[in-house]
Amino acid sequence: MMLDVLFEIKKVCTNLKAKIFFFHVDSHQDEDCPFDDLPLPAQLNTLADSLASKEYEYPPPPWSKVMPHLEASVITFQNNHHRLTSNINNDVILMVKKLP
Repeated sequence: MMLDVLFEIKKVCTNLKAKIFFFHVDSHQDEDCPFDDLPLPAQLNTLADSLASKEYEYPPPPWSKVMPHLEASVITFQNNHHRLTSNINNDVILMVKKLP
């Protein structure tokens, strides 16, 4: 799945007419420094990290199993809300295990 997402990001960035910059932002920057003293990218990263952590606290809603077709993928196979990704061998094994 990660490779599919990376392909999608690359396709979107290629189609944009703007110059895109990627850079790494360290996590947990607010542990040694007050949030308000952090630069904006670090504040945004801290907020995003907090939201992502909250997702683990609650059971996922039923609609979360719906997998969208990514435009960068030429074709998508899906079976009972399980989408075949670039890791086809593992995905097929998981699908077969779920068969009745």
